[in-house]
Amino acid sequence: MQYTGEAHGTIAAVVNLVRGFSSHSSHYVVPQSTRKRQGPEELRYLEAMGVFSVPSQETCDALIQAYFVYVHPLLPILDASELLVQYESAGYRGINLLLLWSMFVNAAGFLDQDTLERAGYKSHRAFKETAYDRAKLLYDTAWNENQTTLLQAVLLMSHHHADEQDRFEAWHWTGVAISLCQAAGLHRLPANAPEGRGPWNESRHRLLRRICWSCFCRDKWIALFRGRPARMRLEDCKLGRPVPEDVMHDLQRLPPSLKVTHLPLDPGKVGHAWCKSVEIGVLLGRVLDLSISSETSNTQSICDVMEADLIKCDWPLEDNNSGMNDFERLCTSQSRLLFHSTCVAFWRIRALPSSTSTTVIAESSQTHIVEKARTAASKFNIVLEEVVNRDLFKYLMPPTVGALIPPMHFHLFDCLATKASVRVLGSHRLQLCMQVLSELKTIYWAASFTLKLFECAREKLARRSGTSRSGRGSNIHEPLQSDDPSIITSSLSNGHQDLLDPQFLLADYNFEGFFSPTTMYHDSMFLYSMPNGGGIGLDDQIF
Repeated sequence: MQYTGEAHGTIAAVVNLVRGFSSHSSHYVVPQSTRKRQGPEELRYLEAMGVFSVPSQETCDALIQAYFVYVHPLLPILDASELLVQYESAGYRGINLLLLWSMFVNAAGFLDQDTLERAGYKSHRAFKETAYDRAKLLYDTAWNENQTTLLQAVLLMSHHHADEQDRFEAWHWTGVAISLCQAAGLHRLPANAPEGRGPWNESRHRLLRRICWSCFCRDKWIALFRGRPARMRLEDCKLGRPVPEDVMHDLQRLPPSLKVTHLPLDPGKVGHAWCKSVEIGVLLGRVLDLSISSETSNTQSICDVMEADLIKCDWPLEDNNSGMNDFERLCTSQSRLLFHSTCVAFWRIRALPSSTSTTVIAESSQTHIVEKARTAASKFNIVLEEVVNRDLFKYLMPPTVGALIPPMHFHLFDCLATKASVRVLGSHRLQLCMQVLSELKTIYWAASFTLKLFECAREKLARRSGTSRSGRGSNIHEPLQSDDPSIITSSLSNGHQDLLDPQFLLADYNFEGFFSPTTMYHDSMFLYSMPNGGGIGLDDQIF
């Protein structure tokens, strides 16, 4: 599918003139015959690189099932009914190979250890790396049958952080997905599916809307994780807001046998959870805008409106006896984690203003704001604890790893409090988050990165507070202690300005220097590494 563009564009202007400025859709379908096919040299190269070496049928079955049970509910960018029927009848050959490997990138983390070892891999990350490399090769050789498939694959690849040397790839793929999304005009989809447009029926229309909003949300969460500006603006998105029916329409078309094995969830509950995640993504985008504007000005009225919208977005907790199964509860819990993280991110802007902020807040108001941020961080931990108690934490999606950062930042802030009760609670809450990251680090490199970052931060703050590595406070299970009763104040004049800066844990740190002995220096645009065995570690580079 292609898009003629806005009215001021060259193609749209000419088309409108020819059509007599009548009302017509700006979207059109590209004929199949115009698409490129791979040559024999490219096919031989891809074969030599193992791209066609698809896992066994048993492993593929496990991967497809894991994808639709754990990934699809909160990332519904595929036509589940169509794809599963195709897979049921033709196996993996019924799915575009680029899309298949991209699905495997996201599903590999949910395989059990026995299946993983039978497939020939020692770890989840090893399998994910292989699948990612093969998907990337297919992308580089233009292995795609249509733009929708390409967009789906790229959006799935954007959820993968490769390793410590990956500074740009997840960010890059998100940008590619945004470009494809806007090039196809998905951000300008009409509210209803156009009539009489051949293959563009209601199912396709709802699918494209799900893809566009999923792309929008991915942009916001990776911007939060990387500390960079979001690239997809809400004011440019004129398509209708998502509704639960967008997801339900797809799931309700599934044959009963496939629904039981691959999507054992209530369509209405899944649809509601996804719509909430999109609503939260929209709010997060506004929070990110406020974070940038707070460096210059941040009026009380704007913050009041934002707070009211966050309150409006909240929804009642699900009753433990509501009849939800674990898969449905995992969906709703992840949506709630995203919500509370967004609330913390919002209050953190005002509770812990950056050194460049010009906003002046009275001390009484500052205390009130800090309490609101602490409450939101505490609610995040309550949901996270329930996920841990149900042994569902190993099924958390990549955005949830990024969602851990704002609450963890505030828990770290509380570890420096002069009040013992606040300090102890902050330490215990931080420890729960770090324990979850420790469990997820074998699946997601981002979890490993975040865990190491906070471990280094705690050690550094312990040393600043007069504790040694071998003394009290060096164990992450213990609350940090300080001999200085004024170690934490709201005046920002206590030597911990970097911790209080909301960007402290969101900066674009050098991933290569994370694990490798390198000497780093930073200019205004890029990080460069000069291997010399100097052994400058993360602690010295960042803190």
